[in-house]
Amino acid sequence: MTLAFAVKSKTLAKRDKDREDQALKWVKDVTGLSVPDDVDYVEALKDGQLLCTLMNKLVPGSVRKIHTAGPDFKMIENINGFIKGAKDYGVAMNDVFVVTDLWEEKDIAKVTDTIYHLGRLVHKHPEFKGPFLVPKPAT
Repeated sequence: MTLAFAVKSKTLAKRDKDREDQALKWVKDVTGLSVPDDVDYVEALKDGQLLCTLMNKLVPGSVRKIHTAGPDFKMIENINGFIKGAKDYGVAMNDVFVVTDLWEEKDIAKVTDTIYHLGRLVHKHPEFKGPFLVPKPAT
């Protein structure tokens, strides 16, 4: 077994489909956007558009430009816009994923964790009137 395969296997093992589904549902509820059923979690988030829209719902204007098309670096700019917005909103630096976690699918569980950290912070922002992200109880 190669090191790359071992790392990929460990990363996949950290993912939790229920947490991903719940995080994506919260993002869709807050943004009011829909994602077709045939689009998986990573595909829905990978271009950063949904995440930027989420940030702009939490803090209007926090992501000034959301790229809807263009070369890869434009989509990476979207992801960076979300990351900056999440940090500015109060998510601790060590709780925020890095671009490669999502763009190269290095650590999707970290992406989900970031969304959860962000979801927990909305309680501290009384101006937020949307739905809260409440983790499902462990089974």
